[in-house]
Amino acid sequence: MLTKHLLPILLALPLAAVAQPRDTLFTVDVQLLTRGELRNGGMTYEGSEPPTEDRAAFILDRERLILGYRRNWLELKASAQHVGIWGHEGASGLSLYEAWVRVTAPFGLFAQVGRMALRYDDERVMGPDDWSMTAMTHDALRLGYEGHGHKAHAILAYNQNLRATKEPGSFYSNGSRPYKSMPTPC
Repeated sequence: MLTKHLLPILLALPLAAVAQPRDTLFTVDVQLLTRGELRNGGMTYEGSEPPTEDRAAFILDRERLILGYRRNWLELKASAQHVGIWGHEGASGLSLYEAWVRVTAPFGLFAQVGRMALRYDDERVMGPDDWSMTAMTHDALRLGYEGHGHKAHAILAYNQNLRATKEPGSFYSNGSRPYKSMPTPC
């Protein structure tokens, strides 16, 4: 299914790359991740009952097509991903992983807006958790300065988690919910 949609795009990409000026960089990357898992009903804790679930063995896969464009002060990135379980059609789907635009001023100031993976402190403080099959991205506006060995970023993000409004005792209204912490699970 994914091949049917991506094959025409992949065939047209060399033509787009030839037509670019010298100071422009157009990139195409592909990520393939396949992982097998064997589950035995979860973990047991002291005093708890042993798991009664049957064992489950399955293979997860993720494919990403990443398109990038950079020219002087402008940078664009779009990344589509397909995540699925082999042999299970209801658990797979095509989604937008990243799509952002970044504009940089000559003296180091920049603005970036869109869906992006945030990486800070070698991904120990915050990162996309790329081992997870879907990973984590944020719809955000990032403003900052990067120059002379210094970096300063300000990030404004909107959490679109509608589950919070349906929980009993929730005080969020109209689906808006401020971030308690950025690496909240999706």
